[in-house]
Amino acid sequence: MFDRSARDRRSQTPRNIGRLLPIALMTTLVLGGIGVSAAWAQPVRVDGSGDVSTGDGPTAPCEDGIVRDDGSAETAWGWVPTVVDGRYVQEFALDEMPSNNMDRFCVCWRRTNTDTEIDFEVHFYRHERFIDEDDGTVVWVPELEPYAVVPAHGSNITDEVAGTWVEVDLGGVEPPIGPYFSVGVKWDPSQENSFFVCGDTTVETPRSNVWFIDDRASGWTSVLNTIDPIFNVHRAFMMRLVPGPQLPAAIEVPGPDVKGLLILALAIGLVAAWVVRRL
Repeated sequence: MFDRSARDRRSQTPRNIGRLLPIALMTTLVLGGIGVSAAWAQPVRVDGSGDVSTGDGPTAPCEDGIVRDDGSAETAWGWVPTVVDGRYVQEFALDEMPSNNMDRFCVCWRRTNTDTEIDFEVHFYRHERFIDEDDGTVVWVPELEPYAVVPAHGSNITDEVAGTWVEVDLGGVEPPIGPYFSVGVKWDPSQENSFFVCGDTTVETPRSNVWFIDDRASGWTSVLNTIDPIFNVHRAFMMRLVPGPQLPAAIEVPGPDVKGLLILALAIGLVAAWVVRRL
C-alpha cells in the first residue's frame, strides 16, 4: 500500500480497483448479424468470434513508431455510458524515445452503435515515484492530471473487429523527464457511447502496462495488477507513438554579470576620455 498521508490526493496503488471499472459489451458474431450480451454488474469487453480481421497494411498507421501490438485486434475496451470522463493510457519508457519530441499518435477505435464519429483527447502523463509499503518496491504511477492535451476527432469508425485507425498530429509534444510516461485517450462515454479502444490478445505479444481511470475513481489502476478478469487476456492496447526528428536544444546566451558591466562601463569611459583629448 502506498503512503498517501503527505498529500490529499494520491494515485491509487496499482492493485486497487476504482469504484467503477471500465467495461465493454461482450459481442458474439453469428451468421447474419451480431448478438450482444451485456453484463452491467461487472466489467466486460467487446469481442469477436471466428476469424479475426486484421489491421495490418495501409490501414495500420504509425508503424514507424513505438508499437506494442501485432497489428490485429481481437477485442476492445471501453466504459459504461454513465461515465463522463474515461481514460486509458499506455506506458512508455523514456529510453524508447530516440528524440526530444513526439510527432504522431495512432489509436484504433471500434464502435457497437450507428454513430461513426468520436471526439476525444490525446493525454500525456508524467509518472510519480511511489514506494509500495507491502514489499518496498518502487512503483511509477501516472499523475492525476496530464501535462499536455491534444484534441482529436475520429470518423468512419467501423463496427468490425479490426477497428479503424485514427492518426493524430501531436505537433512536437516533449516527453517528460523521468524513466516512464504514459500516453493515451480520454473521451466522454455519456456522449460518445459505445466506442471502444481496440486490443491485442495474441499470446505471443508481450504484455504492456496500461492504466485506466474514470471520473468516479480516486486514482489510476494498472491492468497488470487489477483482479478484474476482463483484463486477463490483455496483451496490448492498440495505441502507437511516433517520435519526431531530434530538435536542436535552445541555446541560452548568458548576460554579463555586475562585474562585467562595471568593466564594460570603465572601458567605455576610458575610450570616451581618449576621444575627448584627441578633439
